[in-house]
Amino acid sequence: MTTVREQGLTLFEGLAKLAGAQSALSKPNARITVLAPTNEAIKAFLKEMGIDLRFLDQHEALADEVLAYHVIVGKGANELLDKGYKSIRALTASGFTVNITQTKDGWQVNDHQGNTAKVVKASIKRGNHTIHVVDRVLMSGAYWTSLSKLTARQPALASSFQAALSKAGAASTLGATSSLNTLFVPNDAAFKAAGPAVASADAKQVAAVLSYHVIPGKDLTIPSHFKEGQPEKTQSGRTVSMKYTQEAGKTASGRARTSAVVTLSDGTSAKVLVPNMFIGKTEAHIIDAVLLPKAAAPTKAATPSGAPTKAAATPAPAKPAAAPAKVEAGAVKAAAGRKLMKAPGADNRDSYDFTQAAELNAEEQDIMYAVDDHANTKVDQMVAGSDAIANADQAEQFPSTDAPFAAARPEASTGGMLAP
Repeated sequence: MTTVREQGLTLFEGLAKLAGAQSALSKPNARITVLAPTNEAIKAFLKEMGIDLRFLDQHEALADEVLAYHVIVGKGANELLDKGYKSIRALTASGFTVNITQTKDGWQVNDHQGNTAKVVKASIKRGNHTIHVVDRVLMSGAYWTSLSKLTARQPALASSFQAALSKAGAASTLGATSSLNTLFVPNDAAFKAAGPAVASADAKQVAAVLSYHVIPGKDLTIPSHFKEGQPEKTQSGRTVSMKYTQEAGKTASGRARTSAVVTLSDGTSAKVLVPNMFIGKTEAHIIDAVLLPKAAAPTKAATPSGAPTKAAATPAPAKPAAAPAKVEAGAVKAAAGRKLMKAPGADNRDSYDFTQAAELNAEEQDIMYAVDDHANTKVDQMVAGSDAIANADQAEQFPSTDAPFAAARPEASTGGMLAP
């Protein structure tokens, strides 16, 4: 790992180790571009998230997400920069994009949440690997420092939930993201569908409703920590359990498409729209219905088993203009591996919309598996190595109806900047 170490990026090197990607990131034939935060940037990120390196060591899924969002794999990004393009939208190993832009003051990177990082040292090259050192940790849609930042950026996902927390006076208790909790967050459409059961409730009643959506003291990942049918006790004392249901169609890698449905004991059910989102120390899952005891459930509420599975069931949030969009799931074919999107104009060398050209080679495919914490079987590993889109599966198995999250993760990989 001499290249990273020579630049003094010891915390980024540590992040790669915590993500279990050290070996994969040492592949000499993997074509990668690394947007590596400085030590100071990583320290600031950890402080703002309210976590430390020990937390990342214990939560590899988060370490994977952070690392993957700073790596671009495959041929293209550096070639385009070298050829003089001044603006590139590149798909990272996490499946979320970044915008890389040249300004009068140098290069900068805009992330999914609208933050801007300055490139403080550019184009450190060794073989197929290139490092650009940036002055802040880039923030994807998979991890947020606070619930308020999520709602400000994606209001249709959680703004009604945050309003309910405020009404109940429970923002610092039930909604505390500084604690190890699991949150089931009904989206705005879910609160609207719940009707008077929530809208007309007083603060105490709203607090009771919210308590059905919090599993205290645990941050549980879907599907790794939710065995089907296993009850988990919520703050209310009632339990919730998970059921996985096969749906029509296949994922990009040819596996059965699966949905996750959470059910409150003696209560209603909700479909998981966006799983495994870290908000500080809390793991949140966006769901399409408010969990209620059957006696309190609105009479017209349909459970997810009877609901349409397409996006029409839940309105998609307005997409912020500054937030890079993810590639639509249907846009990437397994046989192609990677997709090169059209430039704004054949002769336009100022801007290029780049979501990776060329298929991944075997070493780049190995990297994808390394940053996919959910592909944890030998079968998964073989699939990851054979069709280069293992990271699509987690997003596709639990498809989201919300536009920024309704994409596959086939472009997920991290490459070999960390030469031993």
